[in-house]
Amino acid sequence: MHVHQSHASIQDDQRRLWIVLAVTSVYFITELVGGYLSGSLALLSDAVHMLTDIAALCLGLLTLWISTRPASSGKTYGYLRAAT
Repeated sequence: MHVHQSHASIQDDQRRLWIVLAVTSVYFITELVGGYLSGSLALLSDAVHMLTDIAALCLGLLTLWISTRPASSGKTYGYLRAAT
């Protein structure tokens, strides 16, 4: 099955990912500061785990950005296939 996303749909996905990235970053900073101030290794380790979640969200945003690049003579479909 071959599915194409519209440019508007990709923009909606990017907007949602930016929101999730912002929320996750706030939780990360909160856990990091709270873990440091309270000396809680559990909070610090969960903050590091959330850092990997932030990295995955950034990778998703990078993939969506690449998919919006225009077509060229070598890439007649553009870079949309990089995201699918």
